[in-house]
Amino acid sequence: MEKFVDKPSQETIKDTQTEAIRPSSDPQISQPEPEGEPKSEEERTTELFFNKVFFQQVWPKLLGRNPDLDVSSVLNGEPSKAATAPWESMAPALDAYVQKFNVPTAPGEGEDDERFFDRLVQHLYALNPSSEASKLNSWPSVAMKNGVTDCFLGAQVMGRVLQQSGYEVTFGTPGPLSHAVIFAKDKKSGTAFYIDSANGVVTPVVSEETIGGVKAFRIDPTSDDARTRIPFRLVPVLPLQESVRSSVMNLGNPKTEIKYDPTNPQLLKLVHDFEIEPQVQYGNWSVQHLSPIVENILNDPAWKTEANESGQRIKESRGKFSG
Repeated sequence: MEKFVDKPSQETIKDTQTEAIRPSSDPQISQPEPEGEPKSEEERTTELFFNKVFFQQVWPKLLGRNPDLDVSSVLNGEPSKAATAPWESMAPALDAYVQKFNVPTAPGEGEDDERFFDRLVQHLYALNPSSEASKLNSWPSVAMKNGVTDCFLGAQVMGRVLQQSGYEVTFGTPGPLSHAVIFAKDKKSGTAFYIDSANGVVTPVVSEETIGGVKAFRIDPTSDDARTRIPFRLVPVLPLQESVRSSVMNLGNPKTEIKYDPTNPQLLKLVHDFEIEPQVQYGNWSVQHLSPIVENILNDPAWKTEANESGQRIKESRGKFSG
């Protein structure tokens, strides 16, 4: 996940930090009586924002199109299926990206699956010069302008292509939820492959394990270059549609980021152009509503060990890893 490095004037931020959305008398907004500890102002603001604003106003701007989305299925449906509607609404934007930037969609004649996976990765990797790295590359509306994707959107593009081509695909969330990859199985051998467009690497899975009751793939890169570019060893995987969690989560924590860096042009663009509300807790909401199983992963000691070890390898990679 990209970090902010630039710097907004305090006056500009005052303009963008409008009043938090106030509770509405609209009967469609669910306002249950608090159980236990009362909700904070930020929690109430977050709930109201997602109930009435996010998918109606912000989500179309992130996708670059007006999606056909049943918001009630996200807010009131089964938690295990809440991500399905946002994913389906994102699919046409991913398809448009694939078409515009000539992304490979199937193996060539005589090309085996592993080589196809690598060709797909290298195509997206070539579109991502480090000089163009930006938090804004997480969303189709921005990527459609220059082809640049971050790890999250790159994984979603690859996942969409491979799923459409009939591969068994899952979304990998390595490290401390700060990176994204795709796993796909070779149709003939059944071997699963780690596919990372942000680092231009494909490597086979060596075993299947679990973290917090969630399936995870263990990888063991053999070459020195691959080991540098892949600091992870145990990667939990989720259904592809739950990748939309990262699309929301990557909006970050604007309130804190504004305090840390109040002249950031990327953040100002999110506030002005995409109409995000700085008071909203995007990360917390995305995990709770779009991929609640992530909590099980985070609480598993094996995850904490993996996150610490992969974090150390990232430091040792001296900038060769991109995530």
